[in-house]
Amino acid sequence: MGAGEEPCANFDKETLESITMDMLLGENWREYLDGRCDSKLNYIPSEWYESSMGETVVFAYPDTVGERISFTVPVEKINKHYF
Repeated sequence: MGAGEEPCANFDKETLESITMDMLLGENWREYLDGRCDSKLNYIPSEWYESSMGETVVFAYPDTVGERISFTVPVEKINKHYF
């Protein structure tokens, strides 16, 4: 399932390119990570959805071994191409 469908996946449905945090949230994506996340790691988004609270919940994995994290982002900060 590609991005733009529910639930969103981590590849572009048109190009099949892997979606990065930069593509999804822009260069400053680390500002959305909370204290549970190691801001030194590079995370790869795995899925995201709009919550009933008007925010986007993003699930991501570090590109090294580690647990999946989740964090919220204002809906307007997500690249609309991937919804």
